[in-house]
Amino acid sequence: MKIVFDKIIELGKLKTISKNEQIVNGIIEAINAKFLKKGDRLPSINNMVEGLGFARKTIVRAYEELKNKGIVESKNFKGYYFRANSYFFS
Repeated sequence: MKIVFDKIIELGKLKTISKNEQIVNGIIEAINAKFLKKGDRLPSINNMVEGLGFARKTIVRAYEELKNKGIVESKNFKGYYFRANSYFFS
């Protein structure tokens, strides 16, 4: 999942988007680059907090936004998973 972190960190250099948007857009970029496939587990919230240094609340908000868009699904006590076979964004 290093590529997911790399995409998010890369977006952080823009300084024009929020941390929440960094996470959402970084995961979407990883999907578009086909680094994630259906059923792949996203990094845990704890791993994201440790790896990015963002607040837990920010990570949860981003994951919930992805969930509300139908991009990921959550499984109780298991984490968040990419749910679409191919999901391309413009």
